[in-house]
Amino acid sequence: MLLLGLLFTAAATTAVRFAGAARAAWRHKRWLASRDRVVRAYTAAGAAVALLLGAYEMLLADTMAGSLADLLQWSHNPLDSSRIGLLLGLLLAATATIWLGVSVLLIVEARWSRHVHGVRLRSLAGATAPGILLAAAPVVPTWPYLTLLAGVVGMALGTPRLRPWFRHASESGKLAAIFGSLIVPAVLSYPSIVHHGLAAKQRLIAEEIAPATASHPAALLDSLSRTQREVDALLARAPLASDIFRSADGVPTPDAAFSVWRQTDLARLRLTSAIELYGPDRSLVSRFALDFPDVPAAPSFLGTSCDWDVYGEVFPFGAQERRVLHAERGVCLPWPGDMPAADAVAGAVVVHVPLDYRALPFIPSQNPYHDVLRAAPRPADARPADAEVDLAIYGWGRSPLFTYGSASWTIDDALFERIYASREPFWTTLQAGGRTSDVYISNNRAGIYALGYPVLTRFDHLIRLAEIVALVGAAFGSWMLVLAVAGPLTPERYSLGRELVRELHVSFYRRLFLAFVAVATVPVLVLAVLIRNYSTGQLRDDVEAGAARTAVVAQRVIAELQQAADPAATVATDDLLVFVSQIIEQDINIFEGPLLRATSERDLFASGLLPTRTPAPVYNAIALAQAPTFVTEDAFGSQDYLVAAAPIRSAGADTILTVALASRQRDIERQIRNLDRGILLGVTLLVFLGAASGFYIAERIADPVQRLTRATRRIARGDFDARVAIRSADELERLVAAFNRMAGDLLLQRRRLERTHRLEAWAEMARQVAHEIKNPLTPVQLSAEHLLRVHRDRGEPLGPVLRDCVDSILTQVNLLRRIASEFSSYASSPPVNPESTVLTDVVHEVLDPYRTGLAGRIRLAVDVPTTLPRVVIDRTLVARAFTNVVENALHAMPGEGRLTVAATANAHEVVLTVRDTGVGLDEAALSRVFEPYFSTRVSGTGLGMVIAKRNVELNGGAIEIASRKGDGATVTLRFPVEQEPAGRAASPDSGGGPLRGGRLGLGR
Repeated sequence: MLLLGLLFTAAATTAVRFAGAARAAWRHKRWLASRDRVVRAYTAAGAAVALLLGAYEMLLADTMAGSLADLLQWSHNPLDSSRIGLLLGLLLAATATIWLGVSVLLIVEARWSRHVHGVRLRSLAGATAPGILLAAAPVVPTWPYLTLLAGVVGMALGTPRLRPWFRHASESGKLAAIFGSLIVPAVLSYPSIVHHGLAAKQRLIAEEIAPATASHPAALLDSLSRTQREVDALLARAPLASDIFRSADGVPTPDAAFSVWRQTDLARLRLTSAIELYGPDRSLVSRFALDFPDVPAAPSFLGTSCDWDVYGEVFPFGAQERRVLHAERGVCLPWPGDMPAADAVAGAVVVHVPLDYRALPFIPSQNPYHDVLRAAPRPADARPADAEVDLAIYGWGRSPLFTYGSASWTIDDALFERIYASREPFWTTLQAGGRTSDVYISNNRAGIYALGYPVLTRFDHLIRLAEIVALVGAAFGSWMLVLAVAGPLTPERYSLGRELVRELHVSFYRRLFLAFVAVATVPVLVLAVLIRNYSTGQLRDDVEAGAARTAVVAQRVIAELQQAADPAATVATDDLLVFVSQIIEQDINIFEGPLLRATSERDLFASGLLPTRTPAPVYNAIALAQAPTFVTEDAFGSQDYLVAAAPIRSAGADTILTVALASRQRDIERQIRNLDRGILLGVTLLVFLGAASGFYIAERIADPVQRLTRATRRIARGDFDARVAIRSADELERLVAAFNRMAGDLLLQRRRLERTHRLEAWAEMARQVAHEIKNPLTPVQLSAEHLLRVHRDRGEPLGPVLRDCVDSILTQVNLLRRIASEFSSYASSPPVNPESTVLTDVVHEVLDPYRTGLAGRIRLAVDVPTTLPRVVIDRTLVARAFTNVVENALHAMPGEGRLTVAATANAHEVVLTVRDTGVGLDEAALSRVFEPYFSTRVSGTGLGMVIAKRNVELNGGAIEIASRKGDGATVTLRFPVEQEPAGRAASPDSGGGPLRGGRLGLGR
């Protein structure tokens, strides 16, 4: 099955690669198809997927049929390689099947989906309809099959979205994706595996175990019949027939009876039984019994017939009654004719077979020797203890006659009426001991038979899923280890380990993630190992303590029964030990010194299958070290079991009692297995939780670094708008905030640098324009003035026409000269001569010439107190800047208006405000008001506000403008207040240094 799973996986890998190649090849092709054709293509693909999934369900059903074992309990105590291989093969087959289905859908999607729109829902319906129809049929389980179908469709929808990420992912990311591609199909196949496992168990219970249980008395009778025929065949051989009924010294021995027994059906089926051989005088010659004591009430050979006589009897065994089948026959040999007829009977054979349900094939033996001595394996399953099938047999009075496992179900009146009404068996759900079980009820005249198994809880499902994840993870890790070792030996010399190490070296995030995962998982693994070792030790101590108590109890029971039977006896007899072993359901041996004295399994010791010497560890601990009790492990063949020992002080110093405890060893293994499964679940959950926590913490720590790295790359490419969002309140927040401030400063510096470069370019252009304009203006002006003088000297022969033309020429020349002067002024870097002054004087110096011309049209309101603090400025530059602001305000009011000039001051600066009631500026014009050559007037040069801004900033001030369309504008000029100590100590030259430095910085 494992090989088949690997082949399926290889086929699925090839199909996925082909689907990817087909998608790439058909990406740019145009396939002309109707919508119906696309839907038909998807329906055909869905039918193929449905058949694939149906074939997998049939494979599961066929593989798991006829097995009681739960494959999902692959366990690791002890490791069962066959079960692990079978489960891994089924999981790989599921992975291959699902990815084959995904590949089929991807191939269809790659060819058709890009060129026919509006059919997505119809295509999805076409792809899923065949699977839904098949799920409704009884050939597949509905919900597990629909789970597989939904997984295939979901993976087909998600794979194209993940393919670009996978193509550019790192090696570790690709490994994680590959592991996920194995885990997801394995988890999707879990419901199907559980369903078919339970279905196989139910079929086996209903078709084999329940009929075998109900017909067990008839099966014993059949086995007795076969034994009769086999004994007849043995007796027909000579000289055996004449030898086995003779005793050398008159003491019965088990050898001859054992030789007969082991060649019969009783030995092959390990049935509770006994064979007795009697001599011609009807004395016991040999007796061999398996778990059947020599009870005085049991019948012995009574007849003289040479034919088989079969009958059944009930005889008391302790407080119970046991039904026993008996078969006996005399052995008649040909004697001389003159001898009496009675002398023709040479001996007799008696076979006892009690009705013992412990001999059912699915019930493990309590005796550690039985499974090794069994000639044939159990027909139901090689590991019946894993079946978890409970059995309860009730009489028609509803009292239990036999129970196995944890079965203690109560038959209430309603259930009894249902059972009594019909012989038809049925399934029902019963609860006992806090556990819910699915129980199969059948009945016949002999009684009521209930066979059940526990219903899986959510915790059980979690454990099984954890085992699946662990198994797939172990297989994946082993395969990766093979690749890492064999990779350098391939022609490509690809080394997986080297690639992963390289990624760890270059990725802070991966190192951080790995560190957090290691910190989270290593302590969990260490703690799990410690807990397992501690719990296992405690469990073994408890079991060994119980075993020691069992030995002590057996010792006391034997002592009391022995005193009651024969007070003079010092050592118990074999019959007494057999009787006690039936009570405690364990084999008992008594050793005196180094040799065996009495045993409940005398036949096995006498036949040489078991050594008659005292086990060395037991003798050392009890006889030599004088320990009160001792528990050790022993082995018989491949069967391990516990041996509990205790001394019998009343019988002598070296008398030792031992009890073989096979069931306790199985209990230890089962409890350790359950403990391991619980620890595995806890470790798996904690590892995933630790990985998720490590991913989250590493993401929180490394994500700001990665975002800083990406933002730094953007800044290196010239994108100074890059910013990093602040998502924490720690040192990383301060780092991110500092980076954002740095980016903002770089952006501001870049904008300032760009503005400086623009200003320099505009200044150079202004200088060239001023130079080119000034050169021709002078001869034009001189020629016009000369023409006007000549015209006047000659009496103005051309009249006012020439005078008007010349005046117009001179006016335009003056306008061009003024423009050239503004260009020249803007292009030049005027020297700054700061001096301490009051801004009030500068304001009145500028505004006083306007008062007469503005009278009657513009109302001029001046609120500039004379008590303003002194400022250190160049009066000429500031006056020119203020003049430009006033000029712009007046031009904005072509009609009547109001011009308000106000000044305020605080401890740090003097604020001068100029407000007009003109047309105002919109947002677009307002954003460009300080750009060179931008003007809202046709005749404007666009340099007035630029020069004003330059002059104000050269004096250490700042200028701002606020305006709304139709609501005038407000210009604010700010100048720093003169600092008294600095103002007194600084000279004009020293005061000009910083201003020039600021001017030079702005000029650039």
